[in-house]
Amino acid sequence: MKIELTQQAEQFTLHVRLKTSVAGLNEAFDKNFALIESYLSEIGEQPAAAPYAAYYNHDMQNLDVEMGFPVAKALPGRDEIKAGVIPAFEQAVCGIHKGSYNSLDETYGQIYQYIADNNFEIAGAHYDFYISNPDNTSENELITRIAIPVKQMIFCQSCGMPMQKDEDFGTEQDGGKNRDYCIYCYKDGAFTADLTMDEMIDFCAGNVDDWDVKITKEEAVAMMRENFPKLKRWQTV
Repeated sequence: MKIELTQQAEQFTLHVRLKTSVAGLNEAFDKNFALIESYLSEIGEQPAAAPYAAYYNHDMQNLDVEMGFPVAKALPGRDEIKAGVIPAFEQAVCGIHKGSYNSLDETYGQIYQYIADNNFEIAGAHYDFYISNPDNTSENELITRIAIPVKQMIFCQSCGMPMQKDEDFGTEQDGGKNRDYCIYCYKDGAFTADLTMDEMIDFCAGNVDDWDVKITKEEAVAMMRENFPKLKRWQTV
């Protein structure tokens, strides 16, 4: 399967957003896709592209999901059918799944691995575009396009900390932000501590219990010894 980084323009939609268990998903799709198609026919319009679903959480017992159709222009909703947009993606990791919907998890796993390997951070809902019509396509020939909007993660080039908020970034003497180093490593135009790379690794390993990723101190040290030589601060040593 080919996974690629793409852009996507904003698309107008008519959709229904609801909560359901994964067991109730197919019934919800059948009901609401038919409801929207009927409404479009009634107002003399038609879908502009294949139906889609946007997943806003991963709770299999209480999925928050939007299901609908892209349309060529802004159209009014009615009752539970709402007008909306699929937002523009500056960057989205996309993959094409061929086969049963029951095996979509395999393709998602490959996409998540691509996201992790390329230091991306998921930046919005997960979109499935159902290119094939299951009513006239065999299960093993079904085509689903998956798109997950992402943004590039920025890591401190001294300690490797992900910098996600403005206050995470270091500062220059004039108060401006430094985009390479975090506020803990670089402040007022200078490094906050005169450390060797090994000393930085020891310092960071001492805080491993506070990391979002739960790993042992030994695993953390091994990971940092592999990655720290790639960071800007230690490449100049």
